[in-house]
Amino acid sequence: MKWKRTLMIAGVSVALAAGLGAGGYWGGKAYWHLLQRQELQAQQRQEEIMAEMKADAAEKAQKEQEQIIAAFRERNLRRAQTSFADAPMDLKALLTGIVMGRTPSDADLAKFSKEEINKTYPLTEGEFGIDQGYTDNLLREALLSRNFPAAEALARHGADVTYNDNELAFDAITTLTGFGIYRPDTAATPFLDYAFGNQFLTLYLENGGDPNAYVKEGLNSLLTYADGHNNLQAILLLLAHHADPWFQVPAEGADYRYDSFFITIATAYDIQLEIAFRVAKAGHYDNAPVDKLDRLIEQYQSIAKQYVGSTGPSDLASTWGLQKVLPLILKGNNREPTGFISELLAMDVPDDIGGFFLAPGQLWSPPDALPLTKQQEGTEKWDG
Repeated sequence: MKWKRTLMIAGVSVALAAGLGAGGYWGGKAYWHLLQRQELQAQQRQEEIMAEMKADAAEKAQKEQEQIIAAFRERNLRRAQTSFADAPMDLKALLTGIVMGRTPSDADLAKFSKEEINKTYPLTEGEFGIDQGYTDNLLREALLSRNFPAAEALARHGADVTYNDNELAFDAITTLTGFGIYRPDTAATPFLDYAFGNQFLTLYLENGGDPNAYVKEGLNSLLTYADGHNNLQAILLLLAHHADPWFQVPAEGADYRYDSFFITIATAYDIQLEIAFRVAKAGHYDNAPVDKLDRLIEQYQSIAKQYVGSTGPSDLASTWGLQKVLPLILKGNNREPTGFISELLAMDVPDDIGGFFLAPGQLWSPPDALPLTKQQEGTEKWDG
């Protein structure tokens, strides 16, 4: 507040003059130091108040989310009980606990055989997958109820993570950490927070799940599906568990295969450039098969051709991203830049153009990140 600051300065001047009149130089200096201490204390108190307000808001948001999840579980329980209508009573009791967020103990689960834990029941009308012959089971209900501890316990006791054509993995990739709180700008967040769902993906990968699983209908492997949702953490998890980035989903009934993950992300689009940079930085392009690498470089040559000599801010931002990605891919395969790639890497991009959305160590956009509707390009500049 400008007027408050003016009054404070005026007050200090009057008080200082009074101090000088009453006690001379030393009296005025002491009074000045006193005012400085008081102002510092006021600033510190203001910071404390802001921190308390932020903590109160976070606590309120947490309670709201817990209430939303509790209401969701109540509705979900009715649906799940319909699916499990013909299940034995003890299995129904286990189902109810899982859906309502409780964690079954090892002693509880030891009462059931592996076959009972994996017993399937019909989906309710209108549920996704019913047309494909999908069925319901306890592990599926743990995911739908966001009950990760229960899912862990079930996996320890033999729950099959590959049910319904690896539905667990595909659903995990799209399960957000935040639940039930609508934000108009959510869809415009560069990298959404899927950390909660990625726990289930890790569980899948560590319990016999196939990192190269794919769905025929969507023509997606797990890697390309994660890319489609900008789930960087899932991409790095899959690659760390030996997903093949060159794998091509076969077209059903035809001698044709769709583009691999590496070819899919070989674009000049800012988010895919950032994904490619993080994947390259982790070494996943290194020592690539020669024929596949040649195909990839050919695609990047075609992209580079479009940007060589460009001067517009948007084109230069893409050039900046390509200049970060391509040297890592080439270095990891002992290749030198040639052709249009060489020309593009030699271009000068102004210091105020280019940047990633994520800082080093970040796997999703922080809560205070601006949506793409307000910030079209990243501002984080760092090297591989």
